[in-house]
Amino acid sequence: MNDTHFTSTSQQPVGLCWYRRKHYARIRALMIDSDRFPHSYDAWLTAAEAAEAGYHRERRIVYRIVIDPDIFLTWCAAHNLYPGAQARTLYASLAAERLHDPDKL
Repeated sequence: MNDTHFTSTSQQPVGLCWYRRKHYARIRALMIDSDRFPHSYDAWLTAAEAAEAGYHRERRIVYRIVIDPDIFLTWCAAHNLYPGAQARTLYASLAAERLHDPDKL
């Protein structure tokens, strides 16, 4: 499930990777750049909410793209990508585009 927050703008939507508390430890373990993740879910959540607030201040459309570890790993394999920052960014961007304009893709 994805949470959507709308503001008025004509800019590209932002897909913000979002994690569930129950998946956070597994997400960290699976990512090739796990050393870049905060050690706790609460620390990650604080940073993610601050990033989201920054986008809102810029009047950007923000979609919280929930990263399910199993679905994300399957998607990475299908696209020949390692599970890391580049793959997460692409995944979230594509999902945000699809949610923002379903007829475009």
